[in-house]
Amino acid sequence: MFILRKTCLFRYKKKPIDYISSVHFSDLDKIINKIKYKKPLNINFNLKNKNIFSVEEKKYADEMHKKAFTKYKLKKNSMIGIKDLVFLRSKEKGGVKRLDMYKQNLFLKKDLEPNKFLKKSYVN
Repeated sequence: MFILRKTCLFRYKKKPIDYISSVHFSDLDKIINKIKYKKPLNINFNLKNKNIFSVEEKKYADEMHKKAFTKYKLKKNSMIGIKDLVFLRSKEKGGVKRLDMYKQNLFLKKDLEPNKFLKKSYVN
């Protein structure tokens, strides 16, 4: 069993930030019917150091501008994990993105307070 989450719009004129990946309600039945007749996928969830994200997924992540912010106070030289961060839409430039977390282990170059924007220059 799996859960599929999809944003549906009544009116494209009132576009939310992530409208680019949304569907109109009139298209939802088509999507459901296509899914019903697909075979289940055998997915490996061990993501470290694997390039399993499609070009479209990477483009979507960049377009949605989700960047890392600290949840807690973090110490210099500590390794950062997904659980230490929250990913929010931000217009800030040069921030760590969720996909960066899967490329390599990241360590802090300086102490950071909670709710601090995590710039790429703060990690090695």
